[in-house]
Parts: sequence; C-alpha cells; structure tokens
Amino acid sequence: MIELSLITLLNSMAPRYCEYKRNGLNDTKATLLSYSEMHDQYPSAAIRKAVRNGKGLGAIAVAMVATTCPLEAIKSND
Repeated sequence: MIELSLITLLNSMAPRYCEYKRNGLNDTKATLLSYSEMHDQYPSAAIRKAVRNGKGLGAIAVAMVATTCPLEAIKSND
C-alpha cells in the first residue's frame, strides 16, 4: 500500500472544503466536515500519520484552498 502524504490528504479535502464554504459554512465547520469525510476514503491511522509527520501543514492547507477555491478562501462566513 502506498503511504498517504499530507499533500494527498489536503488535496482530497480541498474540493469538499470549498463546497462547504460555498454553502455558507464557516472555516471551522468546513474544515471539520471535510476532514471527517476523509475517513471514508483513507484509514484513520494513515490520516493521523500524515498529519503527525507532515511538514508545513498550515502553508500547504492554505495553498490547496487558494488554488482550489480562491473566492471561498478569502470570504468569511462567520
């Protein structure tokens, strides 16, 4: 089995995050819901390992969202 990388995980999450943002959810809810859906695609242990061992989580996450849904990335839905 190929090891799940942080970039792959975040790349998988970004489209769902953008969809949640378009539907009016705030950043926290959009992040948690899209993250929780990753458990349907990847084993929990692989997700934890990717997050734990991944470097640059914040920068990579912002880059993924900015390239996937730039308008939603800057729009605040409090």
